[in-house]
Amino acid sequence: MAPSSRNCFRQLFMTNHSSRRDNGGSEQEAKSDEKLVQPAQKYVFAHVVMGNTAHHTTDDWATDIKTAQAAGIDAFTLNIATGDSNIPTQVENAFNAATNLGSSFKLFFSFDYLGGSGPWPATGSSSVASYLNKYGVSSAYFKYNGQIFVSTFEGVNNAGDWTPNGPIRSAVQSTAGSIYFVPDYTSLGPDGFSAQLNNVQGGFSWDMWPAGPVNMTTANDLAWKNTLGSKSYMMGVSPWFFHSDANPIAWMWRGDNLWSERWQQVLEVQPQFVEIVTWNDWGESSYIAPLLHDEEVPANSLKYVKNMPHSNLLTLLPYYISQYKGIRSNATTDSMQYWYRTSPAAAGLTGGVLGNNPNQGQVEYSPNTLCEDKVFFTALLQSAADVHVQIGESPVTSYPGKAGLNTWSHGFSGQTGNVTFSIVRNSQTVKSESGTEITAESSVIGGLTNFNVWVGGF
Repeated sequence: MAPSSRNCFRQLFMTNHSSRRDNGGSEQEAKSDEKLVQPAQKYVFAHVVMGNTAHHTTDDWATDIKTAQAAGIDAFTLNIATGDSNIPTQVENAFNAATNLGSSFKLFFSFDYLGGSGPWPATGSSSVASYLNKYGVSSAYFKYNGQIFVSTFEGVNNAGDWTPNGPIRSAVQSTAGSIYFVPDYTSLGPDGFSAQLNNVQGGFSWDMWPAGPVNMTTANDLAWKNTLGSKSYMMGVSPWFFHSDANPIAWMWRGDNLWSERWQQVLEVQPQFVEIVTWNDWGESSYIAPLLHDEEVPANSLKYVKNMPHSNLLTLLPYYISQYKGIRSNATTDSMQYWYRTSPAAAGLTGGVLGNNPNQGQVEYSPNTLCEDKVFFTALLQSAADVHVQIGESPVTSYPGKAGLNTWSHGFSGQTGNVTFSIVRNSQTVKSESGTEITAESSVIGGLTNFNVWVGGF
């Protein structure tokens, strides 16, 4: 996904998800900690846009790897596009860092056929085969069932390169070995993908954001899983989406409670693999990583990304991943994560930002109608407790929580100030912290609304 030229193709499913209960401007989502399965060999990856790593050193890569591994992530998906002179250097830096660390954390390639200077050539210099032969033999390359794992961002017009006796597998077999191929051919839709089943070992759907003022459902995931049958399904999980660089257009999809909701959907769908989208796509606001270099943010997006950290999304990730892998884990401490936009959607100028992407055939909305002016928060509790929320000098609102995972939302319309979150048990405050300020007007230069999200936690 080259940050400057990427387009997402999605098969749209508009089924409403209605597992939430409104309660006077706030809501508590019914969540279950009981949807656990027997332990299985499952993996969680994080999608790294290599075009956004130009200033990374080997030490930076080591930092990223250790941060991701501490959160329970198993491997980085290195998304690489053609024509970017930084890619060879950064791929080498990433593999050197992973090899030097010598940990169980791995890397693998996702070949981006839509970004960069054009589709990937199958063979020759700077080709799919050349990258796989050079790095597929590395101890740091992720292998599944003894095969090198490979994905794509689209590439349906080059699907013939990946057939069992096609040029890529033929060129790689004697050096890096056989390939476990799990492409993203989302533009085909589940039905269209069925024609590719003899050429792949699995499939990845890029459809992980709702298309309109609704919540995400599992309808699309289940359709893909049904098409794949016994083959592996890789499910996408993303926290947010705001394509802030108007190249060619700027648009957003509803984020709101997507991060917490999507992890519960993972428990329902039970895919073989999960890919978090993304680790570092600053220009689309889907990042979960700490920002190491401002220079790696697209220039037109920096004003929306600066001082808008998402790294606290990592706080509860080990718990989510343990649930997915069927590893029952009880909370040993009380913790929270909370996320919200820092001003009402209508408080600033949209600046040409669209709700949905009409270039993908989607119904266009005002972005102000897609997002909810609410504070979203999740508490992982050792035992039953109340969670208190206060915005500025507004009255405190209390939410009763059970042992385990709890997610709520709280409307902030007409309220301003720092947002304070407290865990209270037996009338005693266990932990309390304040998040960044909600303002009545946008603080972005030019009065533009920032559709990105601020994330905190403890």
